[in-house]
Amino acid sequence: MIFNQLIILKKNLMSSIYSRYVNYSLSFLLFLFVFSCSGGEDSSVENTFETNVQNQNNGQTNPTTPTPVEEIEIETLDKKGIGMSYRQRTWSTRIGGLKPFWSYSWNKDYREAMPEGVEYVPMFWGASSVTDAEINRIKGLVNSGIVKNVLGFNEPDLPSQANMTVAQAIELWPKLEEIGVPLGSPVPSTVNSVWLQEFMSEAESKNLRVDFICIHIYRGNDSSLFFKAVDDLYEKYRKPIWVTEMSIVDNDAKSISENKITHTMTLPTMKSILSGFYQRPFVKRFAWFSGTKNSPNYPRLVSSILYDENDNLTILGNYYSQFRFNPKSGPGSLPEVIEEIEGNVIKNGTFETGDVSPWGGFKNAVISSATQKPNTGGYLARIEPHDGSIYQIINLEPGEKYELKFFHRWKDTPVNTFKAAIRNEQGNESKFLEYEIPKTDQWSENKIEFTVPSEVTSARLVFYKPQLNPLLPTFFLDDVSIIKL
Repeated sequence: MIFNQLIILKKNLMSSIYSRYVNYSLSFLLFLFVFSCSGGEDSSVENTFETNVQNQNNGQTNPTTPTPVEEIEIETLDKKGIGMSYRQRTWSTRIGGLKPFWSYSWNKDYREAMPEGVEYVPMFWGASSVTDAEINRIKGLVNSGIVKNVLGFNEPDLPSQANMTVAQAIELWPKLEEIGVPLGSPVPSTVNSVWLQEFMSEAESKNLRVDFICIHIYRGNDSSLFFKAVDDLYEKYRKPIWVTEMSIVDNDAKSISENKITHTMTLPTMKSILSGFYQRPFVKRFAWFSGTKNSPNYPRLVSSILYDENDNLTILGNYYSQFRFNPKSGPGSLPEVIEEIEGNVIKNGTFETGDVSPWGGFKNAVISSATQKPNTGGYLARIEPHDGSIYQIINLEPGEKYELKFFHRWKDTPVNTFKAAIRNEQGNESKFLEYEIPKTDQWSENKIEFTVPSEVTSARLVFYKPQLNPLLPTFFLDDVSIIKL
């Protein structure tokens, strides 16, 4: 009503000799009125979470965009992040050195060593990650203020990754919605993914919430290829975009020496990409991908690594670290060094070398805390489900008394169990110690004293898990020692 009255008054006064002065005044009043109706708020994409993206042609909500939960808002945060696997012993200090605003590790486990001031974003990597227990645990992290966003499944279109059908992902998606924070789409292995198209179509038809689109970009040494990827994706879905993996690669390189792209060639392209992503308000976050030497894709990725083998920043790492750095990012911390017990005849009993040697056996491995929580340190040993073994040949003094100590747990509480044993490595290979492994899925300490037979100088400590009915679950082992008393 007030607006209409102002318009009429303006028209009547235009005929007056004072009309131009009044016109100026009323135009200013009209401006104040319109501005007051808007609340004076900054409505840019950069400062608000796009819940209902409007079609620029007709002003209607894009039909590919389901109506999200209105209460959910994305906290404004700078864009630069990093994906860093916990498998790297120095992952925490590496994150700290890059000074990002956010980080993720392709899993949902929060680590206390996450550098201060860096937001941790959990990822539900695959179907097995989505359980009621895990959903409730992440809700607890949300309530404590640690988790503010959640990522969906990782490369579900690849058999070597999450390996999920669209139907499986859709069925599990409501569980992720329950967490109650902004939720990123599953991220396929390719930009123009049919898998993602089908998922988004199904999500729309079932009114499921997808708050932002996640994307992986691996391209040659040309920044325009990266810009085209995000521009096309935004045009298609009209939703905020997170680039959770990106790197400049030489896909023809089968070895490091064959990679034709040097770091000095990559640096200008990186500068262009980072600047271009900051100029695009719809690109909310990005994370550079730095390959590690143990990765099968390392030869094609070596042109983009941020750290060398000695944990020193490369020229790319230095630039990434200083580019729009997070002043609140802490330096990170190194894990506790677990020393072998003095006098221990077992070598690598803590498994902190990250390698199974000098242990032997079959269907076993040394794994990091990224996969399972060790008893101490960053590594533990695993015997796979069903049957398997791990053993070590040791030297003992005949007739002397020793103590065997180890920590163990099962992945799930088993119905059956097996016996750890020490046997003579010479002669008749007779066992002179047998110990039944307790049935527990929590880390448990075991201590057994034994006396070495007079004829024994070389022995074999063996954890042999046979095929039983029902089959035995995965077995974990850590901090093994044999000390002479």
